[in-house]
Amino acid sequence: MSYRNPQIINDQSGMIMAEGIAGFAGSIAKSIDARGKKLQAAKEKKEKEDAVISKQVTVLANQKIEGDSSFVAGLTDLGESIASTLGTYYEGLTTANFDLKTFDLEGKSNPQSAKQISANLIKMEQAKALGIDMIATTQELPDLIDNYEAVNKTIFLKEMPDPNTGEVNTNLAKAIIWGFSGEKGYKASMEEIDGELYAVAVDKDGTKYSIPSRDFKNITENLTLEKKNNAAEAQIQFTSNELRDGKGNLNQSLINEKIPYNRPGSDGIQRIGTRNLLNLTTVETAKKNAAMDTQALLTSVKGNTQLRNLYLADLNIDSADYEDADEKGRVAMVVKRSNELFDKSSGLILEDGNYYVDIEEKSYKIKETNTTSSSTKQTPPPPRDTDTYTGQN
Repeated sequence: MSYRNPQIINDQSGMIMAEGIAGFAGSIAKSIDARGKKLQAAKEKKEKEDAVISKQVTVLANQKIEGDSSFVAGLTDLGESIASTLGTYYEGLTTANFDLKTFDLEGKSNPQSAKQISANLIKMEQAKALGIDMIATTQELPDLIDNYEAVNKTIFLKEMPDPNTGEVNTNLAKAIIWGFSGEKGYKASMEEIDGELYAVAVDKDGTKYSIPSRDFKNITENLTLEKKNNAAEAQIQFTSNELRDGKGNLNQSLINEKIPYNRPGSDGIQRIGTRNLLNLTTVETAKKNAAMDTQALLTSVKGNTQLRNLYLADLNIDSADYEDADEKGRVAMVVKRSNELFDKSSGLILEDGNYYVDIEEKSYKIKETNTTSSSTKQTPPPPRDTDTYTGQN
């Protein structure tokens, strides 16, 4: 190669670099423009989402306000103190759920939010139920108060565990009756303890009885027990229903066989008719059912010892013996007395281990026969015409 005539090289690297820089700048510009458009789109999307969320939050807020107002308005019959407490409790729950739902709409919720919302909804339903039950109680109690003279005669206060002592007595029933009826010296209110709602009754001595909201309805619906009938008479009627139709006729399903009978009675009457031989298993089942029905009656009044003892007296069962017996012994007493009532009142005759019923068709009085005996003393023959009777042989 000659250094004198060097080869001319067309070096365009500068141009290439310049063009590269220009292209790079254009790419950046395009990228910035695209990013700007994306940001703008995201902003517009966010604004639309915010608008939707805002509308949804507004709907939730309106629903909350309407729900709270409706709930509080329904409590006017409970008095200012109870209505205020229950209303404040309910509004606290709706506010908590409003906040949780708002966070959820904004994407700020956590896995526990749904559980908390459900728990609050359950408490809200309990609050509604308690309000309804309280109103029903306050409306029904005046009738009981007006007829309070019947208490311990035909109406009896139910014995329940005392929330304060655990003893079974009528203190809780009495406090609820007088407290929620507005009796002077008694009070009714509500309280929230550790997030739980309680109905409260205070007696004239200042003793407070707190009832969990979930138990209030069951307790207030069973404050009293009523003696509606005589236990013995009730069993007799039950037995009749088991054995006979509405007209008093023996149920045909009981009859195994019919045979004629013709027998004299001790009263001098000859009786003729049909003897119905009964199915022993069916009769024993009816007898067992009667005893179970009587036992169920006594079980139903476990809530008041005085009423139970009155039913025992109907059955001629000694209440002291019944009280001292264990459960098995008590059942045995009831079954024994029930069986006696069955045998006396059923109209069935038990003979040689079988039951029967005689249907008399006709009868007549048995004719009397002459049973007079003749004298053993000999009577002498009449005298003949030619003989003279001397009385000697």
